Amino acid sequence: MEDKICSICDKQFKGYGNNAYPVNDGICCNECNHLIVLSMRFNLKYRGGYKND
Repeated sequence: MEDKICSICDKQFKGYGNNAYPVNDGICCNECNHLIVLSMRFNLKYRGGYKND
């Protein structure tokens, strides 16, 4: 598996990566997924940001 570049921090990582939505439309590393993406998703969910609930 080839190295990929995180669309949030621009660091190289190995593996499949994670969906970076709602931060951007790219793929992110595990660290950015845990620290940035998941917290943003929780905030949107519980503050009414998602319209399909």
